[in-house]
Amino acid sequence: MQNLKNYTKYIIFLLTLVGGLTSCTEENDYDKVTFPYTEVVGEYVVDVQLTSPFETSDHVTIILSNTSTSNDSIWIEDEDFFKSKIKARLEGNKLSAINGLDIFKGKRANVQGEVFPENDSIHIEWTYIEGFGELEADNIVEANGILFNGITN
Repeated sequence: MQNLKNYTKYIIFLLTLVGGLTSCTEENDYDKVTFPYTEVVGEYVVDVQLTSPFETSDHVTIILSNTSTSNDSIWIEDEDFFKSKIKARLEGNKLSAINGLDIFKGKRANVQGEVFPENDSIHIEWTYIEGFGELEADNIVEANGILFNGITN
């Protein structure tokens, strides 16, 4: 009887060992899918500079998110400074909109910028077109910042 108990324990040990060793060697049956916007979406803390028609600066948050309509466009959302949301074209890490519609205010803007994933940073410039796009009347904004991490910023 004692031999049967030892034999049963030995069998259970071997089955556990074989099961543990083989379960870690299996590969996943799926491939990781990344979208063109995967490296650029996020919440960024930026320093905003308004250079025309008057000068001011502020420390705000902008959000880049996918539009869900296509893989080559992205939303640029500023809920603090201008309270705006503009759809921009995405090519690699660069984003741009020419005469893009601000869906919060119904105004038009030109946007260009780039996200630097290796540094978790962003540079973006946009011009809110007032009237006929005369430079003196347009609001020209420049923003530089880093990806929000919830700890240090």
